[in-house]
Formats: sequence, C-alpha cells, structure tokens
Amino acid sequence: MKPPSLAPFIPPVTGTEGRPNAVAANSFDFSGRFRDRTQSFKRRRVGHEGDLDERYDLTRDYPPVSLPPRPLFDMQAIQDLMVEATKRAETIRARATDPNYDQETKDFACFNISMFDLLVSVVEKAIMPLAKSPPPAWQRGTGMDPPPVAPKPPPPGKKELSDALEQAEKTCIIFDAELGAAAVANKDRLARSFAETVRAKAIAGSAREGAGPDVAAEDAAEAVRIVDDALSCAGDLSFLGQVTKPYSNNRNPSDPRNGTFFTMPVKLEFPDRSSRIHFERTLREKCKMKAAMSLPFGIRKEAEKCRQKLLEIYPDELVMVRAELEGLKFVALHKKDGEGKWIRHSETFKIPYSAALPENGNGGSTGEGMDE
Repeated sequence: MKPPSLAPFIPPVTGTEGRPNAVAANSFDFSGRFRDRTQSFKRRRVGHEGDLDERYDLTRDYPPVSLPPRPLFDMQAIQDLMVEATKRAETIRARATDPNYDQETKDFACFNISMFDLLVSVVEKAIMPLAKSPPPAWQRGTGMDPPPVAPKPPPPGKKELSDALEQAEKTCIIFDAELGAAAVANKDRLARSFAETVRAKAIAGSAREGAGPDVAAEDAAEAVRIVDDALSCAGDLSFLGQVTKPYSNNRNPSDPRNGTFFTMPVKLEFPDRSSRIHFERTLREKCKMKAAMSLPFGIRKEAEKCRQKLLEIYPDELVMVRAELEGLKFVALHKKDGEGKWIRHSETFKIPYSAALPENGNGGSTGEGMDE
C-alpha cells in the first residue's frame, strides 16, 4: 500500500452561475467562467499559439524529427563512368613517363593521375560501401539506443589515490609495541611477544582501586576476552622490519620508556573499516595502546601541510587531520589539551591526486600514520 499523500484536499467548486454541480476551477482563467468537470477535455489551442500543444507534448519530439533520407546512388552509371575514365587515364600515365614531353607537361600529367587515384579511392572506399550497407541500427525510430560513448579516462592519480585510501582504511600500525627485552628477528616469536604484551596491558588496564581478588580476576578475564575478540577481527598480522630495535621517543628524549624494551612496527589488516576502528578503540580503552592508520608518504605529506595551516587557526589546541575515502578529502579535528572530545572543523580539504603518484615517494604505506 502506498503512503497517503500529504497534500491538502481541495474541494471542487460548486454552485456557480446557479448550477449546483461541481465544476473544474481554473486559477488562470480571469474571465470568471468555469467549465463543467464532467466530460471536460483540454481543447487544442489554435491561432498563433497553435504550436504550444506540440511544444509541451512529452510523447513526441519538438520540432518533429525528420530523418535524412537514405542516400541513393546510381552505381551502374558511376561504374560506367569509372571505366571510361580509366581508359582515358592510361593516355595520361603514358605522357607522364614519355621522354618526348617536357617537364611541365609531365608534372601536369602526374597531378591529373594523382587526382584520378583519389577519386577512385573515394568511390571504392566510401561511396560503394555506403550504397550497399543498410542504414545504421541506432537511428531514431528503430527502438535501439545509439552506441555507447566511451567514458573519459580519470585524471592521473585519482585511481591510485582511491586505491591507497581504500587499503589504508583496512590497515593500522602499532609503532611502540613492547616486543621483549632483546633484539628478535623470528616472526613467530614476535607474534607471541605481541600477544603477551596485549594481554598484560589488558589485565593492567582492568585493575580498579579497592577491588578484591575475585573482582579483579573477573575484570581481568573480561578485559582479556574483549581485547582477544577485537584482535581476532584482524585478518593478517605482520612486522615491518628485519629485527627489533630499542624503543626511542624522538619527540621526547626524556621519556622514561626510552631503551627499556625493543620494538618494531606491527601491521594489522582487517576485512573492512568498521573492524579496524573497533580494534583501535578497544586497544586504546582497554590496553592504553595506540594504533594509527597507515598512509603513503605523499598523502601524509599533504596531511601535514593541512595540519600546519590549521595550527594557525587553532594555535593553542591540538589538531588532527584524517583522510577519508568518501570524497577523497581530509577532515580536521581539534581540541584543547586535556579535553576528551575532538571538535570537527567545519571545512574539508580535497586531497590532490598527485599525492598518490610514484614521483612523490609512494613506494609503500609504511610510516607514521594518523589517528582515527
């Protein structure tokens, strides 16, 4: 059943000129007269407005379509003339190579021969096939659509940018994961060390002040279960590097964690964007660990330019720039230090297509990412 119309009901006009029956009101009729609703019809306009009915008739074209007639060629007459011209052309060809004639006569003969060859080519390659072939099937009136027009090629870099953002929305990287107290290159050992670190962080993050041993054990078990469920959403886990190195915070040389553990970037791939966001939020809330969206170098460089411009607008706040696949754009967020909620900037910024091209150093998607 269709939903009822929301338009107001307009009752018919009745009782005009002493007639009790309903009539059709015409708001554009300034004469004050109404025509009966029963058996009324739209009369065709005549006179200087006679073509208005044709102009607003959606069932046919205006002006009427007149197809060009099919070209008619008398091929027998054309072929007879070609045979006669070919016979006469032999004489001209002989003069072009006869040493008894001067050079001017030879040049004129060569010019006539070239024009004759051009005429023969036009007749054989154009006129004769056109006379024998049927009219195009896509002409109007046959019920068939015209041949499809080839789409315009996308601008250089647009497809590369779209593919890079699509891949980045399913990938995240953890840069400061604790992977043991010594250098390790074996990926299986690193995977176990990563799982142990995540488990330990989840248990430590679940501790509540004043909770008894039983409650603490239940909280720890529930935190481990939630984090394990989020981690199981990842379809692939890999390590970006050959061997772990001592942790060093280049932005904060006084970080007490410097040199206390070895680390290596951990890359996780997910089947879709929502799974990645769920994992990042769970890791941040339960384990106090940070996972970043991975983007190619060229896109990160453009994001940094955008962030520097926004710092001029919000000089005393934290600014974060995020890339979005929909619209191929940057979205900016800002907040004051210590506040928990990010505020979205009203303006978005288009990502230049050139940011994803190889000349911008986009050999891969590793490196520093951006928060979600």
